[in-house]
Amino acid sequence: MNRSASKSRANWPEIKRRPNVLQNNCSGKHAAMLALAVHIGAATETYDDWCNPVQQMISKTFADFSGVPLQQIAVGVDGCGVPVFGVPVRAMALMYARLVAPESFDAATRDACQRIIRAMIAFPEMVGGTKDRLDTELIRAAQGRLISKIGAEGVYTVGVLPSAEWPGGLGLALKIEDGDDHRARAPAVIEACDN
Repeated sequence: MNRSASKSRANWPEIKRRPNVLQNNCSGKHAAMLALAVHIGAATETYDDWCNPVQQMISKTFADFSGVPLQQIAVGVDGCGVPVFGVPVRAMALMYARLVAPESFDAATRDACQRIIRAMIAFPEMVGGTKDRLDTELIRAAQGRLISKIGAEGVYTVGVLPSAEWPGGLGLALKIEDGDDHRARAPAVIEACDN
């Protein structure tokens, strides 16, 4: 458990409420999936089932961004109960390169990518938490030049926004082989400086 989760859990007696599903770290993606279900008229009771149109739309988008055909993507179940996808690390990097430079997609997808990027840069604490989180601090330190997000089992992804140096954007991904992301990331130091 990370320090901010531990601190948050310690504050519950002061708040005089019991934790509920809304405090789960996956509650945001579940809320988004439910919103999508309502938007497209899919069954909200089964939004987390693989056969639901919500999960089918998510998997198609995942395939489009990763460049991996849907039938070649490994599908499992996340700890929070929704489908989760397995692809090579290179495909994860490609997804972030396409997120920050989505020129090959239609206008609606390009606009959505830009909204996601602006939100991540404006509110990095909503990506990784408020304190001692590598993705949050990296987004802050980069001052609008990149986005980043940790994943489970030692996955880490970064999208470097297009610039003179990287006109097509850049996607980076790494995977800690044994999945122990806390041990591997703990000594990280982040600095930002301009010339």
